[in-house]
Amino acid sequence: HWRIIPGSTSEDLAAKSYVLDASKRVRIAALERRGLSGDVEPVEEVPGYFRVNYALQSSPLISIIVPTRDNESVLRRCLDSIRDLSGYENYEIIIMDNGSVDPDTLSFFDELRSRDAVTIVQHNAPFNFSELNNRGADVARGDLLLFLNDDTVVLTPDWLERMGGYAQLSHVGAVGAKLLYPGGREVQHVGVLNLENGPVHAFLNQPADSPGYFMRNLLEYNWLAVTGACLMVERKKFSQVGGFDERFPIAYNDIELSMRLHDAGYYNLVCSAVRLIHHESVSRGLDLQDEAKQKRLKGEWQQLSLLHPKYFQHDPFYNPNLHPNGTNFELME
Repeated sequence: HWRIIPGSTSEDLAAKSYVLDASKRVRIAALERRGLSGDVEPVEEVPGYFRVNYALQSSPLISIIVPTRDNESVLRRCLDSIRDLSGYENYEIIIMDNGSVDPDTLSFFDELRSRDAVTIVQHNAPFNFSELNNRGADVARGDLLLFLNDDTVVLTPDWLERMGGYAQLSHVGAVGAKLLYPGGREVQHVGVLNLENGPVHAFLNQPADSPGYFMRNLLEYNWLAVTGACLMVERKKFSQVGGFDERFPIAYNDIELSMRLHDAGYYNLVCSAVRLIHHESVSRGLDLQDEAKQKRLKGEWQQLSLLHPKYFQHDPFYNPNLHPNGTNFELME
């Protein structure tokens, strides 16, 4: 907190250009001291702030793992966005088909098999998101694993490089992206908070370009967890913690993985400069749609809490003086 007087840099950080120059130089110097390569970029939405875009090292193969079932039009839209927008070309796509029978989907798979960078793996078993992604990781050849929902659409051309630059840092675990609802105006995901009522998405439905609490909606920040709808992690770190826990077939598998990565000493973060559209739960529907799904969701939260009791109603990246369920970091009433 800072007292503000007219004309002070606390009122308008961009008011004095020499402050911005010094702010940028000190970040560049920090990168050089640490032997890291990256660009210090201004944040377009709020003048006076900067982010670091870490350079991707050694052109690694990135394996994009996409679970799907009978979702031809949705999957096609996702894959077209990857192919048409991605500036980075050293990637492969692993399609984990969970028992598709729709003729249009099967025909699309035949079309995909002719592409060198696409592998289709048949996994005809009851739906288990964790199992599907683990089997995809087994097949993948890349040093970086990107777990991606089929109901996403890429918006940022250098998304793979930006996420990969963070994922390669020795202290970073899971890297998430900013996910927006269709139309691109409202936030669906920019980080997960673990609050009194359980894990929730921060800034849900807030304007995509609003700063949020201490710029957390625009800047790269550490979070306890990120969503598995778009999650990148180095293979060696993923293997170190044992991959996804298959006891969580539907909900909280991404939260549980994030918790184990944090316990292993890594920091999970959201690369908010990367944006995708997320047509949330197009394939399976929302977990709060009916009473049975709500009951299952509550049971899986209880299972998560028993497995990780130190995180029950506790988030090390959330100020305990704020509201216990403040998804927008509201003050305590």
